[in-house]
Amino acid sequence: MEQELNLWLIGGGLLLGVLFGVIVQRSRFCVFAAVSNWALMRDLRQAHGYLAAVTVAVTGTALLEYTGLVPVGESIYRGTRIDWLGAIGGGVVFGFGVALAGGCAGRLLVRAAEGSAGALVALVAVGAGAAASAYGVLAPARTELADVTALALTSGDSSLTVLLGMPFWVAPVAVAVGGVLVIAAGVRRHASGGMVLAGSLIGALIVAGWIITGYLARDEFAAAVHRPASLAFAGPLAQFMRYVTSGEITGNGFLLAIVGGALAGTLASAALRGNFRWTMPSAPEFIRIVVGGGLMGIGAVFAGGCNIGQGLTGVSTLSLTSLLAIAGMAIGMRTGLAWLLHLDQAHGNHGQRFARWQHTLRERLTVAHEHKQLAPHANGSSCRS
Repeated sequence: MEQELNLWLIGGGLLLGVLFGVIVQRSRFCVFAAVSNWALMRDLRQAHGYLAAVTVAVTGTALLEYTGLVPVGESIYRGTRIDWLGAIGGGVVFGFGVALAGGCAGRLLVRAAEGSAGALVALVAVGAGAAASAYGVLAPARTELADVTALALTSGDSSLTVLLGMPFWVAPVAVAVGGVLVIAAGVRRHASGGMVLAGSLIGALIVAGWIITGYLARDEFAAAVHRPASLAFAGPLAQFMRYVTSGEITGNGFLLAIVGGALAGTLASAALRGNFRWTMPSAPEFIRIVVGGGLMGIGAVFAGGCNIGQGLTGVSTLSLTSLLAIAGMAIGMRTGLAWLLHLDQAHGNHGQRFARWQHTLRERLTVAHEHKQLAPHANGSSCRS
């Protein structure tokens, strides 16, 4: 292993993963659902959940950095250059893969623990694609592309605050105020209080991850001082695949512990609520899932992270690269959704299948304040298969 094991990292990662799994399993929080539910039904409840997560994560992370408790600027998201092409292009590829696979990275992990064989297959494909891009055949092309297109920063920090020359507090305060105002207006119109609570809790987990890795587990006298980090899923899946194929273990165990904890938390929550059910995808779905998962893994590594790693952890640092990546992911998700609907039209069954899909989405949209018990077969929002 490249770095020494640290009990704070392993224990903290497991705890964060368990809590993440329970929250997502109960709330059906999913970034892809935020895009698809809005596109199909103009339903913004999932979007409000994601906005709440970003608001809490950005505010808490800024406080940690401002007080000097955690050196957030040392994280991988605040590098000395901006790989804009990798962030945008990789984000689009990742987002398109999400649409094919039927869910974002964290949501696939949760659905796999609920008994979805399709989600499990997708996770394996994500890990394979990510490993190929991070360590395998695609790694040379990725690094060469980044070397040619990335923009070096004289400031040495890709933070939006530094790049725009603003006082440190301006951007976090703007995000906090704007997020609260939008959410307050949205909750009244869309009854999304439960999703806002779930998103806020996930945002708090992002902040807790920074505290664990950047403060509690930090040892200046250790042989190797790790960078502060928080929740991410594509990277640890690539690490796991590398271990399976070569026996080599990388990282400090924190992210792998998060993945293991998320699986355990989801499995326990699903079992207690009677939501566990083993399901198998059809042959056409299997092909779509494998392709989608592979694209997710490739895109995530090129973009520097998945919808959780870049879309929440990276965005919480106000990194311009992370903002470009999540924008690319949203474009890719919307494009993939449009392509799937186009395929339905091309096969002449769009009306019937769309109506059935829309009806299923409406049934599966649940928020905490409604206190609805999910049926055993429900796999959540628009995260399918």
